[in-house]
This record gives sequence, C-alpha cells and structure tokens, in this order.
Amino acid sequence: MSNKNSLGSRELLENVYSILSEKYLFKTIDFPEEYQNQDPIFAKDPIFGKRPTSVIALDYFDQNKRGYMVYNSINVLKVGNNIWAVGLGELTGENHLIERYTGDIIWLKLELGEKNEEELRTELLRRTRSLASYTDGKLFLPFIRDGYRIFESLKKHNLNEYVVQEAEYNNTRSMKFKPEFAELLANTIESILE
Repeated sequence: MSNKNSLGSRELLENVYSILSEKYLFKTIDFPEEYQNQDPIFAKDPIFGKRPTSVIALDYFDQNKRGYMVYNSINVLKVGNNIWAVGLGELTGENHLIERYTGDIIWLKLELGEKNEEELRTELLRRTRSLASYTDGKLFLPFIRDGYRIFESLKKHNLNEYVVQEAEYNNTRSMKFKPEFAELLANTIESILE
C-alpha cells in the first residue's frame, strides 16, 4: 500500500488490488504478450485475440476504433471458501474515449478444478464484475451483480471523510483520496468475495 498522503483514482485501484492480493493470493497467472486466444469470436480481433481484454469504448462512426482494458495477468485469490480470478486493467487502444478512464479491477468467481488457464482467459472476456476509475477521480460500479452491494455498503460511511481533493471539471484537478479509502474499498470488495 502507498505511503502517500493522497491517491489518484488509478493509485486507489492499484492499492485495493494490492491489499486483496497480499491477503488472499493463491497463485498468479501471467498472459504473455504472444498469447493468442483460441476462441473463434475473439481470435480475429488484433487486440481482443491476445490477452484477456474488454472493450470499454467504441467509436460509433468508425467501428474499428476501440478502447480496451487489457489484463497482463490475473491473481487467483482464495477468500474464505471461494476462489476468485482478479485482474487489474491497463488501458490500450486508439479511441479518444479511453482518455477518461484510468483502469479497472475485474473479478470472476471460479469453481475449483472448473477451468484450465485457456478456459479462464476466455471466461474473463465474457462475464466479470468490475470497478472502474476515471481520470477525474470518480469510480464506476455497474448496478448489476456486486456493484449494487458495494454501493450499499459504502453508503453507510461518510465518504467525504476520505476525499482529500475534490475534482474540478475543467480538467485541472482530479479527485484525490486518503490512503485509508483503499482499505475501506478493499474490505468492502472482500465482503462480497467471501
């Protein structure tokens, strides 16, 4: 975890990922750059055909321009009796829409012995839960699956106490958080994973 007095949204995600991994790491699965996905749906795409990737932005005027989150590795975590694949996303792509993102954390519940590494890579592309962060410091939780549960849990806290700097929407300042917010967010996600 960071020793800094404040964390930007990307640093916040990195800290949450680090906290969860330090507590529950079972193993890490790396996806080498030369990895080629064998799933016929994804193998044709020049980016999608490689590491586990999710499309986060699409240019409606030029369907070939896309923004992606790419997962270079995932950590397999054992939380209580549950096994989870958890990844920290990196931005890639030529789409101007990715500029507003800083990253995401994805998680996928696994059954022991259910999937080999190839199947896991493909499954990560199809159904995951996530927490995304934006350049202005905001966090995004989809209100499906676990997002609603995380939101409800965080609502019980005075989140303003964890904000060091508010965002200014002329792009000069983004929201900054106290390092303690990473711990709260990690504990909240941990309660979902148990």
